[in-house]
Amino acid sequence: MATGGIKWDDGLLSGLVSLYEFNQSLEDAISGRHLSSWGIAWFPGKMKYSAKTYMQGGYLYNATGFNLQSFSLSYWFNIKIPKISSDNMFFMANGVLKNNSMSNTNLYTLGYGLSLNHNYMDDGGTWMQVSSGLTSTYDNVWNHFALSFDKVTNTVVAYSNGIAVIPSAITNNGINGFKLSPFYIGGIKTSSDTNYFSGGIEQLAIWERAISSAEMLQIYNGGSGLVFK
Repeated sequence: MATGGIKWDDGLLSGLVSLYEFNQSLEDAISGRHLSSWGIAWFPGKMKYSAKTYMQGGYLYNATGFNLQSFSLSYWFNIKIPKISSDNMFFMANGVLKNNSMSNTNLYTLGYGLSLNHNYMDDGGTWMQVSSGLTSTYDNVWNHFALSFDKVTNTVVAYSNGIAVIPSAITNNGINGFKLSPFYIGGIKTSSDTNYFSGGIEQLAIWERAISSAEMLQIYNGGSGLVFK
């Protein structure tokens, strides 16, 4: 576990609306959008500590959530327990289901199996999938993912472990922003969903703008990451 490292510069703070370091804390380092939890633990992370959720039902949540147009995400994740090839794990999701279906709900997931994909669903139920390029279980290995969406140009840019990845085509009206309210990490609080994420989460950052490729690589920092404070 690293205890020091290069820190974020001021440029990365522009448009940053939430940052969860998970350094044995559920506080939002930027705003008051702090998290509550059920069934999590702390364990050594990429830079300091990380929040660990469980396939059996641990999750983090905030009732306010987000309603962003252009947005960006960056986070480190560590899968602890393998899932079968047909399963998804809800890494970030909306806490509201419609008719016990996710088809009308914005969500962001990690699909896990022979490959690890990052999926996003718009308001119309259209999926966009970004392949991470990872084709193994990668258990106990820290990986970084960053994604930005520019609402004006309808453009998606994504990096997986510092390597640019190409999303699937955006169809219909494209992504409709980052709308998760309430906001869940690691699962969804419903009686019907069991696809909880099982692993570590660290340095989850959310912007209300599309960050650049250079900024994504800056955050990745050659695989060493950055520390906020």
